[in-house]
Amino acid sequence: MTTILVMGISGNVSLGILRVLSKNFPNYKIIGSCIYDSFSNYYCNEFFKSPLASSENFIEWFINLCKTKDVDIVFSGVEEIIEVLALNQEKISKNTNCKLTFSSKLCLEIGKSKLATVEWLKSNNFRFPTYCLPKHNDDILDFYRRLNKPIILKPIYGKGSKGIIKYHSLKEIQLENIEVDNYIAQEIIGNEHSEYTVGCYQNLDGYTVEPIIFKRELLNGHTIKAEVIKNTKISEYCKEITYHFNPFGPLNIQLRLDENDNPVAFEMNVRFSGTTLIRDFFGFKDVVSMVHEKLNAEFEILNFNASSEGYCIRMLDEFFFENPQSINLDNVVHYE
Repeated sequence: MTTILVMGISGNVSLGILRVLSKNFPNYKIIGSCIYDSFSNYYCNEFFKSPLASSENFIEWFINLCKTKDVDIVFSGVEEIIEVLALNQEKISKNTNCKLTFSSKLCLEIGKSKLATVEWLKSNNFRFPTYCLPKHNDDILDFYRRLNKPIILKPIYGKGSKGIIKYHSLKEIQLENIEVDNYIAQEIIGNEHSEYTVGCYQNLDGYTVEPIIFKRELLNGHTIKAEVIKNTKISEYCKEITYHFNPFGPLNIQLRLDENDNPVAFEMNVRFSGTTLIRDFFGFKDVVSMVHEKLNAEFEILNFNASSEGYCIRMLDEFFFENPQSINLDNVVHYE
């Protein structure tokens, strides 16, 4: 039996991957792991508590699990896990038969740094947000004066909306005196109504598929509303980025439209996205394609027959059970 390991399943990205795999591969054995228990465990056939990716014994634990459970392929949406596995890829390949589903070290390094991302876009002649690396508040003031428009400060290695600061006036900057080490300042492109997340995919042979484009609404850095749209400018721009970036597998591009309705990327996530499950529902089956390519050396373009329209609303939900002993997906009582 084919065995799939999904790591970090309490995180929203890995949970999305896990649910997609559970639906599309019901006859495969799916193992989950995480540093703590959660309801996500019940989407797995087996669950194992893992050490932190930063711990000294993490790789030893991982190799032992893959050998003991005959794991065929490994997924994760947790960047810390992806980074450690990518760094130890040679050791893992020597000691296990499992296939990893991650991009090259170079692509991962570029994607995790907002500075490296805009520098890559610039050096490859793609539109990018104007930026600077401030050393103190005066640099932020000078940058704002030069652009004469709202700016945004982001941690270079930040995740989601954590640590982000927006300035719409000089007065706002003058009232604050923040530590700007390891921050990047960028112009704000467009507005929150012109923001898109674009799912891209490149197969093992370097073929770049037609991307799926979501116009989205965010809350605390997470997509809460996603509308499937068609936009030729966005599609061609993102296909060209994917082709030149050469990620093998998924590439998630965050962008906005400028005043001329031209797409400008500001972030590239070199992994599966928080909208993985939404993409799968609308016919963009990047997780399914990865399984077939890695295990069967097969690529099927029909896995990327995405809908031309659709809408998703993401919200919290409640699951009810008769008692703690009955907690299982088969025993869920819905509030109706």
